[in-house]
Amino acid sequence: MLGRNEAFQAWTTSPYTKSFRHLLPYNRHWERRMTFRDPIIKSAKPKDRIKYWSIVPGDQVRIRGEESKTIYEVMSINKLSNQVRLKVPSSVSRAAAKKVQYANLQLLVGHHAFSPKEGTSEPVTAPVFATRISTSKPTWNHNFKRWDWQRFAVNTIPRLSGPSLLDRINIPWPVPTPRERGDAGLYDTPENVVAEVTYTPPALPADAKIPARAPPSEQAYIDYLSSPMSSSFNSADPMEVNLVKEVSNPHSRAKKQRRWQERQRHEKALLEEYVKAELKDLQGRTRREARAEATFKWKQRIEADRKAELKRRWQLRGQEAKLLRKRARAAKKEAKRNQKLAGLVLEQGLNQVIPA
Repeated sequence: MLGRNEAFQAWTTSPYTKSFRHLLPYNRHWERRMTFRDPIIKSAKPKDRIKYWSIVPGDQVRIRGEESKTIYEVMSINKLSNQVRLKVPSSVSRAAAKKVQYANLQLLVGHHAFSPKEGTSEPVTAPVFATRISTSKPTWNHNFKRWDWQRFAVNTIPRLSGPSLLDRINIPWPVPTPRERGDAGLYDTPENVVAEVTYTPPALPADAKIPARAPPSEQAYIDYLSSPMSSSFNSADPMEVNLVKEVSNPHSRAKKQRRWQERQRHEKALLEEYVKAELKDLQGRTRREARAEATFKWKQRIEADRKAELKRRWQLRGQEAKLLRKRARAAKKEAKRNQKLAGLVLEQGLNQVIPA
Protein backbone atom coordinates (compact mmCIF):
# COMPACT_ATOMS: atom_id res chain seq x y z
CA MET A 1 0.00 0.00 0.00
CA LEU A 2 1.30 3.43 -0.95
CA GLY A 3 1.86 5.87 1.91
CA ARG A 4 -0.12 9.08 2.42
CA ASN A 5 2.88 11.38 1.97
CA GLU A 6 3.95 9.50 -1.16
CA ALA A 7 0.50 10.05 -2.67
CA PHE A 8 0.49 13.74 -1.75
CA GLN A 9 4.03 14.30 -3.07
CA ALA A 10 3.55 12.44 -6.37
CA TRP A 11 4.86 15.35 -8.48
CA THR A 12 8.64 15.19 -8.70
CA THR A 13 11.42 16.98 -10.56
CA SER A 14 13.88 14.09 -10.20
CA PRO A 15 14.69 12.24 -13.44
CA TYR A 16 15.74 9.07 -11.59
CA THR A 17 13.70 6.01 -10.59
CA LYS A 18 14.71 4.72 -7.17
CA SER A 19 11.76 2.36 -6.66
CA PHE A 20 8.56 1.17 -8.28
CA ARG A 21 6.29 2.05 -5.38
CA HIS A 22 4.22 4.26 -7.67
CA LEU A 23 2.65 1.06 -9.02
CA LEU A 24 1.06 0.27 -5.62
CA PRO A 25 -2.57 1.20 -4.81
CA TYR A 26 -3.45 3.71 -2.09
CA ASN A 27 -6.43 4.58 0.08
CA ARG A 28 -9.08 6.27 -2.06
CA HIS A 29 -10.36 8.24 0.94
CA TRP A 30 -7.27 10.45 0.64
CA GLU A 31 -8.75 11.98 -2.49
CA ARG A 32 -11.28 13.81 -0.31
CA ARG A 33 -9.85 17.17 0.67
CA MET A 34 -10.43 17.84 4.37
CA THR A 35 -9.01 21.37 4.12
CA PHE A 36 -8.15 23.68 1.25
CA ARG A 37 -4.47 23.14 2.02
CA ASP A 38 -4.61 19.45 1.13
CA PRO A 39 -3.32 18.74 -2.39
CA ILE A 40 -5.60 17.27 -5.01
CA ILE A 41 -4.78 13.63 -5.72
CA LYS A 42 -5.46 12.33 -9.22
CA SER A 43 -4.24 8.95 -10.32
CA ALA A 44 -4.66 6.29 -12.95
CA LYS A 45 -5.51 2.70 -12.14
CA PRO A 46 -2.48 0.72 -10.91
CA LYS A 47 -2.57 -1.50 -14.01
CA ASP A 48 -2.48 1.59 -16.30
CA ARG A 49 0.48 3.30 -14.61
CA ILE A 50 3.79 3.45 -16.47
CA LYS A 51 6.59 1.43 -14.91
CA TYR A 52 9.60 2.62 -16.92
CA TRP A 53 9.40 6.34 -17.63
CA SER A 54 11.21 7.41 -20.80
CA ILE A 55 10.19 11.08 -20.51
CA VAL A 56 11.71 12.76 -17.47
CA PRO A 57 12.26 16.35 -16.29
CA GLY A 58 14.71 18.15 -18.54
CA ASP A 59 13.59 16.51 -21.80
CA GLN A 60 12.38 18.39 -24.86
CA VAL A 61 8.97 17.24 -26.15
CA ARG A 62 6.05 18.32 -28.26
CA ILE A 63 2.32 17.62 -27.94
CA ARG A 64 0.92 15.13 -30.40
CA GLY A 65 -1.56 16.72 -32.81
CA GLU A 66 -0.79 20.34 -31.85
CA GLU A 67 -0.80 22.60 -34.89
CA SER A 68 1.78 25.05 -33.55
CA LYS A 69 4.34 22.21 -33.06
CA THR A 70 5.86 24.07 -30.13
CA ILE A 71 8.76 22.38 -28.35
CA TYR A 72 8.30 22.34 -24.57
CA GLU A 73 10.60 21.48 -21.70
CA VAL A 74 9.47 18.96 -19.10
CA MET A 75 9.38 20.53 -15.64
CA SER A 76 8.03 17.67 -13.49
CA ILE A 77 6.23 14.36 -13.76
CA ASN A 78 3.49 12.57 -11.82
CA LYS A 79 3.91 8.81 -11.89
CA LEU A 80 0.51 8.20 -10.27
CA SER A 81 -1.61 10.05 -12.82
CA ASN A 82 0.73 9.58 -15.84
CA GLN A 83 0.83 13.37 -16.22
CA VAL A 84 3.68 15.64 -17.27
CA ARG A 85 3.99 19.34 -16.45
CA LEU A 86 5.47 21.32 -19.32
CA LYS A 87 7.15 24.71 -19.25
CA VAL A 88 5.31 27.01 -21.64
CA PRO A 89 7.39 29.62 -23.49
CA SER A 90 6.36 33.19 -22.79
CA SER A 91 5.80 33.78 -26.51
CA VAL A 92 3.13 31.07 -26.64
CA SER A 93 0.99 31.77 -23.59
CA ARG A 94 0.93 33.73 -20.35
CA ALA A 95 0.54 30.52 -18.38
CA ALA A 96 3.84 29.31 -16.95
CA ALA A 97 3.03 25.59 -17.22
CA LYS A 98 0.50 23.12 -18.57
CA LYS A 99 -0.33 19.50 -17.73
CA VAL A 100 -0.44 16.89 -20.46
CA GLN A 101 -0.87 13.13 -20.43
CA TYR A 102 2.24 11.06 -21.03
CA ALA A 103 0.74 9.32 -24.07
CA ASN A 104 0.17 12.65 -25.85
CA LEU A 105 3.86 13.58 -25.96
CA GLN A 106 6.59 12.93 -28.50
CA LEU A 107 10.19 13.00 -27.29
CA LEU A 108 12.72 15.09 -29.18
CA VAL A 109 15.52 12.89 -30.55
CA GLY A 110 17.56 15.75 -31.94
CA HIS A 111 17.99 18.06 -34.92
CA HIS A 112 19.08 16.26 -38.09
CA ALA A 113 19.97 17.45 -41.57
CA PHE A 114 17.78 16.35 -44.48
CA SER A 115 18.16 16.63 -48.22
CA PRO A 116 17.65 20.13 -49.60
CA LYS A 117 14.33 21.13 -51.03
CA GLU A 118 13.73 21.56 -54.71
CA GLY A 119 15.43 24.63 -56.07
CA THR A 120 17.90 24.94 -53.15
CA SER A 121 21.31 23.42 -52.46
CA GLU A 122 21.52 23.86 -48.69
CA PRO A 123 20.43 20.94 -46.48
CA VAL A 124 17.44 21.44 -44.21
CA THR A 125 17.81 20.98 -40.47
CA ALA A 126 14.63 19.88 -38.72
CA PRO A 127 13.77 18.45 -35.31
CA VAL A 128 13.16 14.71 -35.17
CA PHE A 129 10.71 13.22 -32.67
CA ALA A 130 10.32 9.64 -31.52
CA THR A 131 6.91 8.06 -32.17
CA ARG A 132 7.85 4.75 -30.52
CA ILE A 133 10.40 4.26 -27.74
CA SER A 134 12.00 1.05 -26.46
CA THR A 135 14.23 0.54 -23.44
CA SER A 136 17.05 -1.76 -22.43
CA LYS A 137 16.86 -4.13 -19.48
CA PRO A 138 16.89 -2.11 -16.24
CA THR A 139 19.80 -2.67 -13.87
CA TRP A 140 20.19 -1.62 -10.25
CA ASN A 141 22.92 0.96 -9.65
CA HIS A 142 24.39 0.18 -6.23
CA ASN A 143 26.44 3.38 -6.12
CA PHE A 144 23.54 5.80 -6.62
CA LYS A 145 20.76 3.46 -5.32
CA ARG A 146 18.55 3.75 -8.40
CA TRP A 147 17.43 1.88 -11.52
CA ASP A 148 19.27 2.66 -14.75
CA TRP A 149 18.34 1.79 -18.33
CA GLN A 150 18.81 3.18 -21.81
CA ARG A 151 16.09 4.47 -24.12
CA PHE A 152 15.98 4.12 -27.90
CA ALA A 153 13.85 5.59 -30.65
CA VAL A 154 12.44 2.74 -32.74
CA ASN A 155 10.43 4.95 -35.10
CA THR A 156 10.75 8.68 -35.73
CA ILE A 157 8.95 11.48 -37.45
CA PRO A 158 10.19 12.58 -39.89
CA ARG A 159 11.74 9.26 -40.86
CA LEU A 160 15.50 9.13 -40.96
CA SER A 161 17.09 7.65 -44.06
CA GLY A 162 20.12 5.42 -44.24
CA PRO A 163 21.29 2.80 -41.75
CA SER A 164 19.26 4.43 -38.96
CA LEU A 165 16.19 2.66 -40.28
CA LEU A 166 17.65 -0.68 -39.18
CA ASP A 167 19.33 0.45 -35.96
CA ARG A 168 17.77 1.89 -32.85
CA ILE A 169 18.67 5.50 -32.10
CA ASN A 170 20.01 6.03 -28.62
CA ILE A 171 18.42 8.99 -26.82
CA PRO A 172 20.71 10.33 -24.07
CA TRP A 173 19.21 11.25 -20.73
CA PRO A 174 19.10 14.94 -19.79
CA VAL A 175 21.89 16.18 -17.56
CA PRO A 176 20.46 17.81 -14.40
CA THR A 177 21.46 21.43 -13.98
CA PRO A 178 23.65 21.83 -10.90
CA ARG A 179 22.17 23.92 -8.16
CA GLU A 180 23.53 27.45 -8.08
CA ARG A 181 24.69 28.64 -4.70
CA GLY A 182 24.95 32.33 -4.01
CA ASP A 183 27.58 34.16 -2.06
CA ALA A 184 27.63 33.88 1.71
CA GLY A 185 25.27 36.32 3.36
CA LEU A 186 25.03 37.84 6.80
CA TYR A 187 23.69 34.63 8.40
CA ASP A 188 26.06 32.24 6.60
CA THR A 189 29.28 30.96 8.14
CA PRO A 190 32.34 31.57 5.94
CA GLU A 191 34.43 28.58 4.88
CA ASN A 192 37.55 29.78 6.66
CA VAL A 193 35.66 29.95 9.96
CA VAL A 194 34.37 26.39 9.51
CA ALA A 195 37.86 25.08 8.75
CA GLU A 196 39.42 26.90 11.69
CA VAL A 197 40.83 24.60 14.39
CA THR A 198 39.33 25.65 17.71
CA TYR A 199 40.39 22.71 19.89
CA THR A 200 43.84 21.27 20.46
CA PRO A 201 44.00 17.94 22.31
CA PRO A 202 46.28 17.92 25.36
CA ALA A 203 49.77 16.52 25.04
CA LEU A 204 50.29 13.02 26.43
CA PRO A 205 53.50 11.82 28.12
CA ALA A 206 56.27 10.79 25.73
CA ASP A 207 56.95 7.63 27.72
CA ALA A 208 54.13 5.07 27.78
CA LYS A 209 55.12 3.99 31.31
CA ILE A 210 54.31 7.42 32.71
CA PRO A 211 50.58 7.60 33.51
CA ALA A 212 48.60 10.46 32.00
CA ARG A 213 47.03 13.07 34.20
CA ALA A 214 43.57 12.28 35.45
CA PRO A 215 40.76 14.27 33.78
CA PRO A 216 39.30 17.09 35.90
CA SER A 217 36.10 16.51 37.81
CA GLU A 218 32.74 17.77 36.62
CA GLN A 219 32.28 19.98 39.66
CA ALA A 220 35.63 21.68 39.01
CA TYR A 221 34.46 22.56 35.49
CA ILE A 222 31.16 23.95 36.82
CA ASP A 223 33.06 26.06 39.37
CA TYR A 224 35.32 27.29 36.58
CA LEU A 225 32.30 28.52 34.59
CA SER A 226 31.05 30.55 37.54
CA SER A 227 34.49 31.93 38.39
CA PRO A 228 36.97 31.70 35.48
CA MET A 229 39.78 33.11 37.62
CA SER A 230 39.63 30.05 39.87
CA SER A 231 42.67 27.78 39.83
CA SER A 232 40.71 24.57 40.52
CA PHE A 233 40.29 23.84 36.81
CA ASN A 234 42.94 23.81 34.10
CA SER A 235 41.70 23.81 30.50
CA ALA A 236 44.94 22.13 29.39
CA ASP A 237 44.10 18.94 31.29
CA PRO A 238 43.11 15.93 29.13
CA MET A 239 39.39 15.63 28.55
CA GLU A 240 37.12 13.25 26.64
CA VAL A 241 36.87 14.27 22.98
CA ASN A 242 34.38 11.81 21.47
CA LEU A 243 31.21 12.11 23.56
CA VAL A 244 29.49 9.12 21.97
CA LYS A 245 27.06 8.22 24.75
CA GLU A 246 26.24 11.81 25.67
CA VAL A 247 25.63 13.21 22.18
CA SER A 248 24.28 10.28 20.16
CA ASN A 249 20.56 9.66 19.89
CA PRO A 250 19.45 6.87 22.29
CA HIS A 251 16.26 6.27 20.28
CA SER A 252 17.92 5.38 16.97
CA ARG A 253 16.85 2.20 15.21
CA ALA A 254 20.26 0.54 15.69
CA LYS A 255 20.28 1.17 19.45
CA LYS A 256 16.69 -0.03 19.82
CA GLN A 257 17.61 -3.21 17.96
CA ARG A 258 20.71 -3.68 20.13
CA ARG A 259 18.71 -3.31 23.32
CA TRP A 260 16.10 -5.77 22.01
CA GLN A 261 18.81 -8.30 21.16
CA GLU A 262 20.37 -7.93 24.61
CA ARG A 263 16.97 -8.48 26.24
CA GLN A 264 16.40 -11.59 24.12
CA ARG A 265 19.78 -13.01 25.14
CA HIS A 266 19.07 -12.26 28.79
CA GLU A 267 15.65 -13.97 28.69
CA LYS A 268 17.12 -17.01 26.93
CA ALA A 269 19.92 -17.34 29.49
CA LEU A 270 17.38 -16.95 32.31
CA LEU A 271 15.24 -19.77 30.87
CA GLU A 272 18.26 -22.05 30.68
CA GLU A 273 19.01 -21.33 34.35
CA TYR A 274 15.44 -22.19 35.41
CA VAL A 275 15.44 -25.41 33.37
CA LYS A 276 18.83 -26.42 34.71
CA ALA A 277 17.70 -25.82 38.31
CA GLU A 278 14.51 -27.88 37.86
CA LEU A 279 16.27 -30.76 36.09
CA LYS A 280 18.86 -30.89 38.85
CA ASP A 281 16.19 -31.89 41.41
CA LEU A 282 13.35 -33.77 39.71
CA GLN A 283 11.54 -34.85 42.96
CA GLY A 284 9.73 -37.70 41.23
CA ARG A 285 8.78 -35.72 38.11
CA THR A 286 9.62 -36.53 34.55
CA ARG A 287 12.06 -34.34 32.66
CA ARG A 288 9.20 -33.04 30.54
CA GLU A 289 7.16 -32.03 33.60
CA ALA A 290 10.20 -30.37 35.17
CA ARG A 291 10.88 -28.43 31.98
CA ALA A 292 7.23 -27.30 31.79
CA GLU A 293 7.33 -26.11 35.41
CA ALA A 294 10.59 -24.27 34.75
CA THR A 295 9.00 -22.56 31.74
CA PHE A 296 6.00 -21.53 33.88
CA LYS A 297 8.26 -20.02 36.57
CA TRP A 298 10.30 -18.29 33.85
CA LYS A 299 7.18 -16.67 32.39
CA GLN A 300 6.16 -15.46 35.85
CA ARG A 301 9.64 -13.99 36.35
CA ILE A 302 9.50 -12.24 32.97
CA GLU A 303 6.08 -10.74 33.80
CA ALA A 304 7.29 -9.62 37.24
CA ASP A 305 10.37 -7.99 35.69
CA ARG A 306 8.17 -6.24 33.12
CA LYS A 307 5.90 -4.81 35.83
CA ALA A 308 8.92 -3.76 37.88
CA GLU A 309 10.39 -1.98 34.85
CA LEU A 310 7.09 -0.21 34.20
CA LYS A 311 6.98 0.93 37.82
CA ARG A 312 10.59 2.11 37.64
CA ARG A 313 9.86 4.17 34.53
CA TRP A 314 6.70 5.49 36.18
CA GLN A 315 8.74 6.65 39.16
CA LEU A 316 11.55 7.99 36.97
CA ARG A 317 9.30 10.34 35.00
CA GLY A 318 7.91 11.80 38.25
CA GLN A 319 4.49 10.17 38.33
CA GLU A 320 4.94 8.80 41.85
CA ALA A 321 5.87 12.22 43.22
CA LYS A 322 2.91 13.71 41.37
CA LEU A 323 0.57 11.14 42.91
CA LEU A 324 1.91 11.85 46.40
CA ARG A 325 1.37 15.57 45.88
CA LYS A 326 -2.20 14.98 44.74
CA ARG A 327 -2.91 12.80 47.78
CA ALA A 328 -1.40 15.34 50.15
CA ARG A 329 -3.44 18.12 48.52
CA ALA A 330 -6.63 16.06 48.75
CA ALA A 331 -5.96 15.24 52.40
CA LYS A 332 -5.32 18.90 53.20
CA LYS A 333 -8.53 19.87 51.44
CA GLU A 334 -10.50 17.24 53.36
CA ALA A 335 -9.00 18.34 56.69
CA LYS A 336 -9.90 21.94 55.96
CA ARG A 337 -13.46 20.93 55.10
CA ASN A 338 -13.81 18.92 58.33
CA GLN A 339 -12.47 21.88 60.30
CA LYS A 340 -15.10 24.17 58.79
CA LEU A 341 -17.86 21.69 59.57
CA ALA A 342 -16.63 21.30 63.15
CA GLY A 343 -16.67 25.06 63.72
CA LEU A 344 -20.01 25.66 62.05
CA VAL A 345 -22.45 27.66 64.22
CA LEU A 346 -26.05 28.35 63.23
CA GLU A 347 -27.60 31.71 63.98
CA GLN A 348 -30.63 31.92 66.28
CA GLY A 349 -33.88 32.04 64.41
CA LEU A 350 -37.53 31.02 64.39
CA ASN A 351 -38.76 27.43 64.11
CA GLN A 352 -35.51 25.90 65.39
CA VAL A 353 -35.52 22.74 67.50
CA ILE A 354 -32.53 21.30 69.28
CA PRO A 355 -32.52 17.53 68.67
CA ALA A 356 -32.50 15.18 71.66
